[in-house]
Amino acid sequence: MTGLFSASFKTGFARSWLARGAGLLLASCLAASAAQAQANNNWPQRPINLVVGYPAGGTVDILGRLYADKLAVLLKQPVVVNNRAGASGTIGAQFVARANPDGYTILFAPSTFAIAPLLVGGASSPDVNADFTPIAKVGSTPLLMLTGAQSGISSVANLVEQAKNGKQFNYASPGAGSPMHMTGEVFNRQAGIKMLHIPYRGIAPSLTDTIGGHIPIVFSTHGSVLPYMSDNSLIALASTSKTRSPLLPHVPTLAEQGYPEIDITAWWAVLGPKGLDPSIVNILQTAFTEILNQPDVLEQLQTMAITPELQDGTQLAQTIRAENQYFGELIKTLDLKVE
Repeated sequence: MTGLFSASFKTGFARSWLARGAGLLLASCLAASAAQAQANNNWPQRPINLVVGYPAGGTVDILGRLYADKLAVLLKQPVVVNNRAGASGTIGAQFVARANPDGYTILFAPSTFAIAPLLVGGASSPDVNADFTPIAKVGSTPLLMLTGAQSGISSVANLVEQAKNGKQFNYASPGAGSPMHMTGEVFNRQAGIKMLHIPYRGIAPSLTDTIGGHIPIVFSTHGSVLPYMSDNSLIALASTSKTRSPLLPHVPTLAEQGYPEIDITAWWAVLGPKGLDPSIVNILQTAFTEILNQPDVLEQLQTMAITPELQDGTQLAQTIRAENQYFGELIKTLDLKVE
C-alpha cells in the first residue's frame, strides 16, 4: 500500500458518511427546525456557556468548538467554549451539575464522563445518572492500541508473549477513567498480563512519549494518531471495536486476535444540569440533528475519524447508565485506584 488510504477506500468511506448524513437528514425532516422550536420558547436570550472539561487543543475541545460555532448560528446567540480542565473531566462536569438549569450552561463531554467519577474526585464527584439532563450524543469512534516504531513490539501476540515471559510493560492513556484506560485494563484481564497504567493529562503528551520510546503502548482515538501512522511513527496493533474500522481496514481487531469480549468505543455528548426544561432540550436536540446534516460538519468529522452518531436524551441516558454500571463493576473487580 503506497499510502494510508487508497483512492477507492476514500470514495467508499465518503459514501458511508453521506449515507449516514442522509439518515440524519430524514430525521431532521421529521422534526421541527431549531428556529421553529425557538418560536415556542424565549430561550436563548443571551450567550450560552459550553463547558469542556479538558484543555484547549485536544479532540474534545476541537469538536466542542466546531459544534459551538454551528449552534451559535442556529440559535442566534454566541456559544462560548469554557475550558475547565482537570480530574479527567470531572471538574467541568461538576461545574455544570451545580449550574442553574436555565440552558445557559451546558456540558460537552467525551465518554470518560460516564467512568471518571468512579475513580477520581471522591465524594464531591457528580452522579452521572442523577445530576444531569442528557441532551444528545453527537459522535463516536473506536479506539486503537498502538506502539512506537522503536518499541520492538511486532503484534499483540508478541506483546503478550513478552509480558508472560516476565517483561514489564506500561501503557499510556489520556487520563484515569478514560475509555482508553478501561480498554487497557480489560485487555490486561483478558490476556492474563499486568501492564501498568500511566495516565497523562490529555492524548497529545501520551502520543509524544510513545513516539519517543518512553512508553511502549498507548490507547487512542483514530483522529489523533492518523498523521503519526502515515509516517510510521506509530504502529496500530489492533482496533477495539467488534469489526474493523473503515478508516483502517488493514488493522485487525482485538476480537480477531483472541479477545472477543473487547468492544469499546469513545463517544461525545451534550448534557445540561438536572432539571433542564424539556423545551430547551428539544431545541438543542433539533439543532444538533440539523448540524449533523451539514456537509462541512460531516467532512470535518471524517477527517477526525468520527462517526456522526446521534442519540436523543433518553437513549443517551441509557448509554451512560449502562457504561457507568459496566465499568463500575470492572473497577471493583480489579480493585482499580488512582494513585
